[in-house]
Amino acid sequence: MLDWLTEAEIAVILADAAFSEAEPDRAALLRELDELGYDENTAETDVVAAAVHLGNLLREEIRSEAERATSPLFHRLVLAKIDSLGARQQPAPAVGADGTLFGVPPLPEVFVGREGDIAHLRARVNPDRPRSGGMPVVAVRGWPGIGKSTIAAAVARDATVNGWYPDGVLWAGLSEAGDVRGQLGSWFRRLGLGPLEVTDTVDDAGRLLSGRLRDARALLIVDDAWTTEDAVPFLVGGPGCAALVTTRMTEVAQQLDAENYVLPELPDTVGMELIERLAPSVVADDSGGIRELVAELEGLPLALKVAARLLAAEHHLGWGVSDLLEELHEGVRLLEAQAPADRADTASGTTPTIAALFAKSTDRLAAENRRQFAALGVFAHRPATFAHEAMAAVWQVDDPRPGIRLLVARGLLEPVAGGRFQMHALLAAHARTLWAVK
Repeated sequence: MLDWLTEAEIAVILADAAFSEAEPDRAALLRELDELGYDENTAETDVVAAAVHLGNLLREEIRSEAERATSPLFHRLVLAKIDSLGARQQPAPAVGADGTLFGVPPLPEVFVGREGDIAHLRARVNPDRPRSGGMPVVAVRGWPGIGKSTIAAAVARDATVNGWYPDGVLWAGLSEAGDVRGQLGSWFRRLGLGPLEVTDTVDDAGRLLSGRLRDARALLIVDDAWTTEDAVPFLVGGPGCAALVTTRMTEVAQQLDAENYVLPELPDTVGMELIERLAPSVVADDSGGIRELVAELEGLPLALKVAARLLAAEHHLGWGVSDLLEELHEGVRLLEAQAPADRADTASGTTPTIAALFAKSTDRLAAENRRQFAALGVFAHRPATFAHEAMAAVWQVDDPRPGIRLLVARGLLEPVAGGRFQMHALLAAHARTLWAVK
């Protein structure tokens, strides 16, 4: 019985009551004892009554007991209280009083067609979903420009998800630079752990975060992870947390102990809606041409937004858009265009072109693999799908499987039905530009 009465949670109730000169809360005591296996209907001793009696004794004797350095019961209770308080510290809410989510990027002005994807991801981070234990991790992957970061931000703002995770959202934005220490330091400050010391290793930081989040109910989001090693230090939540990891790298999604979700392209109907919302007058003047363009851009939100902006600018100048539509069909004009403002590089204060965003993936390839990727763009048709044998012939190799594996792992090819492999149309256009400067 003494072990029960000095168990951390019960000790906190007794010590709190004694320090505040109140009687222990019987209902709270019974709840904690029930979790320890106590059954008041079959127990030979009324442990609740004994606990209340002990609490009353503590209330009467606590000051005199405190003066006795040899009082084991007093010190067991105080140490248990300190340990429990340390374990129970909760992170500062990531949602401010004004409803702003700290660290989570804003949603784009026009955001359509992702209700089903939000519902799928909401179901995967539902804390009531049956699971084997530990923190559930969901990896969201897909083409560059498909909207992985945007869908993660939408899930972070979902009212139902916010209700499940009252301790808020912790967002780590990595990118190819892999700013792991910087983002860990941001989480440290958010959780009241102070600055990340220069002498602290990433493993040290992970252990401290793990202790802080052990009893939390928070959603952890690791956005744009390029390596598994970069993502792992942030996946330290307790069983009451859930995590989303977004990545363009198929190999990262596969290496994490995560449930994979491939974010699909937008249907053509949604693509039309997106361009119409951003450039309504253009669609009104040439809906047929816009419909063909949407089909060729294969549901990539990044490309659709840039195309709408370029078309609206031409129309505003009073020029026809037929020539621009032809250029956009070819893809080169899109690659040279700046990405939307939400893709700006905060470090340099500049907004990259779409080609520069794609080059982040292709620049990391070895020279031979970059040549293979570029060669596929030259021979690509619409849709850009390739058979195993065709890739062997284009690459002039007996066994194309090593190259295929690498391009799939880097998110530059996707397997499709019939043993074929697909490259997005805009990636194929990027590949052709690489071949031209080879």
